[in-house]
Amino acid sequence: MHFLKSIVTATVMIMVGSSLALAQVQTDQQQQQQQQQQPDIPAPDEISDDELAMFLDASDSIRPIQEEAEVEMEHVVEDEGMDFNRFQELMMGLQNPEMADQLDISSEEEEKIQVMQPKLMEIQMETEEKMVESIEEKGLNVQRYQSIFFSLQQHPELMERLETLIDERDEDEDEIEDEE
Repeated sequence: MHFLKSIVTATVMIMVGSSLALAQVQTDQQQQQQQQQQPDIPAPDEISDDELAMFLDASDSIRPIQEEAEVEMEHVVEDEGMDFNRFQELMMGLQNPEMADQLDISSEEEEKIQVMQPKLMEIQMETEEKMVESIEEKGLNVQRYQSIFFSLQQHPELMERLETLIDERDEDEDEIEDEE
């Protein structure tokens, strides 16, 4: 179960991280295009066990890419003299219209964000390329990966199937270790 939480957390973190990097750059038109590109959410019976296994493999393969990107982003933020937690708070506030009015952002912070933005976008673009390549190497396209991800969030029975698959893999790994 802990392993599953790390998969979901890591995937969400990169999505949030990517969103943070683009928060101020996206126009309303770009945001509308992204919403239109949201994948359809398949029913659990439309996702095979083989696809779940590929999803799990892809999630495992993108985790190090996500972690590396997060470290790079933290360095960029810290190099500009801003606390990373403060940066995340500002980005989340800027993305959320309800919070934006309550956001206390100084002109110095605004300037730092403007300076960081090109660097963060470059990291985000490189990360996306690496993740797409990694997901495709595991046998899925990005749209299918995302649709499975969203389906896992909406269908507890699919999450149970994934947990069973994780348990089986853990048992197999334990058996292999015992044999050695």
